[in-house]
Amino acid sequence: MTTFLCIAKHTPQNCPMFNAQSGKVYYDWFAKMPEISQKYGIKILASCTVVSEHLSTMIFEAPNLEVLQRALMEPEFFAVSKVDTFEIKPALGTEETMRLFQQQFQQQRIPITA
Repeated sequence: MTTFLCIAKHTPQNCPMFNAQSGKVYYDWFAKMPEISQKYGIKILASCTVVSEHLSTMIFEAPNLEVLQRALMEPEFFAVSKVDTFEIKPALGTEETMRLFQQQFQQQRIPITA
């Protein structure tokens, strides 16, 4: 499974907290999220929002980018594109990053100390 970071941002005018249309889009999205995630074999590992900046992040685990993109094209997910702009980036978790560090240090023969 690959980890993906999704960064979403909307304008204050489109904020689902204050805009009824945007709120409905988000409500439908959140209601369908478990079903769509299961259909595509995607896990949502974490999600957080910075309300004052109209910024949200989600961390997904998916078999690959193509599968994640197909899931995001489902009508309820895709409708959020009317409200938010998205960036999707492949990311490494802490364990994977540490493995890369260890491999790099071993290649350079740098001892790793705790």
